[in-house]
Amino acid sequence: MIQAAPFASIRSTVSLHDKLLTTLVLLAFIAVLTSRIQVPQACAADRDVPSPVSPVRVSPRIIRGEPLSTRQSPIVEILRKDEDSTSLCTGSMLSPKTVLTAWHCVAPRARAMRVVLGERQVAVKRIAIHPLLREDPDTGLIYNDIAILHLNRPIRTVNLSLLLSRSVKVEDQLTIVGYGLDEYGSTGTLRQGWTDVNMVNAEHIITYFTLPKSNSCNGDSGGPAILAYRDKDGEVRSGIVGITSSGTSPFCYFGDETFYINVQSEEASDFIRSEVPTVSIR
Repeated sequence: MIQAAPFASIRSTVSLHDKLLTTLVLLAFIAVLTSRIQVPQACAADRDVPSPVSPVRVSPRIIRGEPLSTRQSPIVEILRKDEDSTSLCTGSMLSPKTVLTAWHCVAPRARAMRVVLGERQVAVKRIAIHPLLREDPDTGLIYNDIAILHLNRPIRTVNLSLLLSRSVKVEDQLTIVGYGLDEYGSTGTLRQGWTDVNMVNAEHIITYFTLPKSNSCNGDSGGPAILAYRDKDGEVRSGIVGITSSGTSPFCYFGDETFYINVQSEEASDFIRSEVPTVSIR
């Protein structure tokens, strides 16, 4: 069985051999993408649901993604400083002083950690970790891979909601957002794309990377998977249903299975609400 690998991105010194290998792999990946199928603009419009990360529009890539503005964005970059490296992850603002992300982005404890949105940078004061966190040593899957970052001062921006009014289902389209690796080997730019749900269980939402869909990759860990739908009264409801956790392909290739923590589970949603009592629920 291929083990699931967390999507945290480590910016550190690597050998020339590793750089060459990575470059060759990326060039091969880009060669495939240059012949990709063009995505009809009607794909998102046919659902008659606006992008849940307004005012930017849904596009078909993170790996296969499009840069977004960070101005008043609820999606933040998380940078952690260790002894000889800096790690990159993604998070979602739930309130002016709290950020939802993945546990593996904050473990082991970093020397310093800060949240970045555009030119704004705020230090992390306290980290809350899900008490029922566990990692399967055989598969590498992480259960309750959830952390809440409490900031030392507020970031004034839009906040995201948790979506609990309607269960995520197989074939639902999710918007995925993050600062992670794109198909050209770059990180640190906010991008969004879309993917379809292949499997759902109490712990995870699972997607499968095929054209013309999108995929999460290194550095997107902790970022949101967002579902938008119209209720019986025609009102659009949207919010976070998953947190990017891990994948089966180390290079996020086609065929990669990506695992998102299912925040609609009682274990996940209860923990988030206990740490962020003012979180919006939709």
